[in-house]
Amino acid sequence: MTVVIIAVTVLGVLVLVDLVLTLGVVKRLRTHAALIEQALSARDPLPPIMAPRGATVAPFEARTVDGKTFSLNDLADPTLVGFFSADCPACGENLPAFLDRARALGRDRVLAVTHGTTDEVSDLVAKLSAVASVVTEAPDGPLGRAFAVRGVPALCLVEPTGTVVASGSEMAALPTPADLSRP
Repeated sequence: MTVVIIAVTVLGVLVLVDLVLTLGVVKRLRTHAALIEQALSARDPLPPIMAPRGATVAPFEARTVDGKTFSLNDLADPTLVGFFSADCPACGENLPAFLDRARALGRDRVLAVTHGTTDEVSDLVAKLSAVASVVTEAPDGPLGRAFAVRGVPALCLVEPTGTVVASGSEMAALPTPADLSRP
């Protein structure tokens, strides 16, 4: 009988020790959760992917893949502008929506910029050339600097004055042509 009493006593002590340790872990987890929440709320939001709404595009001049010169003066009302890279998975995901919107606007109101060498972007250029004026340049090229591009895909609508109407990394961030015509 004394063996049973000793076993129950040891088991009771172990349960109490486990309870104390569990309460300590819970307290520590709450402290960590509060610290993580504080750190996340103090972080600066990510900078925009390109020139934000209301910004003015810097003057630029570039040569399209079909040999024409394209400059700030060639922007129509409004012009859809997209920056893409062949090695960018998000670019591939956004390309079908961009192509659909480009078809709806018409080729004279769409500018597509591909980042990479001619060989790297040849498939991308082939898809975009049917619906847009296409320029191929390095990521830090003149168009990228003019539109303050910080990553791809970068999409925007620009007025002929060079003012950005809307920008983002997805077509959903841009208004449709019907939305633009509403008062």
